[in-house]
Amino acid sequence: MKNIEKILWILDEIVDIYELEPEDRPICFDLQKLLPVGIGEEDVVKIMEKIEKEEAIRIIRKPEKITMCVLNLGEQPKYNISISKEIVSEKSYLDYYEVEKSVKFNEYYKEIKDKISFLKDKSPPSNTDNFKNSVGDIIYEITYNENREIILNGTFLLAQPNCDEENDLVFRHLINNPNKPIKKHEIEKEIGRKLIKKIPKIINNLGFSGDLRKVFFGSSNQYQFYFRNPIRKEDLDNLGIDRIRIKRK
Repeated sequence: MKNIEKILWILDEIVDIYELEPEDRPICFDLQKLLPVGIGEEDVVKIMEKIEKEEAIRIIRKPEKITMCVLNLGEQPKYNISISKEIVSEKSYLDYYEVEKSVKFNEYYKEIKDKISFLKDKSPPSNTDNFKNSVGDIIYEITYNENREIILNGTFLLAQPNCDEENDLVFRHLINNPNKPIKKHEIEKEIGRKLIKKIPKIINNLGFSGDLRKVFFGSSNQYQFYFRNPIRKEDLDNLGIDRIRIKRK
């Protein structure tokens, strides 16, 4: 994920929270919900400082570092409420920001979206005949045909969801909306029903596990889908993967 895309993701998160809150009140968002999409704590801190410097937001509260102790409860009698505890390890993380939008927020938000659109429009059209484009060679690509077959590179069948069931409806939307985060409530609105299974389970049912999941759904988490397609050489380089290993079923 490029830096400007990280900025847009955080701005989108602020906008999304404000949909349920009054515009004139500060909002809080959990820093940990951002991290699974490929945005590290240091990135978030730098981006928030930049957004505030652009006078798009005012930071009321900066996140504090929380230390969580992992305990070993050991063996305990069924009715004994006295538990011997031993600290095995400690994990530290930042908690949440409290911010409010400024009058310049919408202008800055539009500016970032326009920049991303410009960068995409600036690239010449892809040549699908030889799998080339301005960014680099396409190495892997997923297609979804009228028979509901999820196919890798036109050759490998990964899955075939049942017609109009949850997996089919979800993937139909994802294949038409790649390379962007789609939150759970957004896809539920699009398919017209609540998701029964958790997002990681759906991704696994669609045939993406191991390297396939890391490459195509690596930025997904329990709160959102992020379907990356197609995959180019630079994507693999960023992930530290030379080639995908497909597990036999």
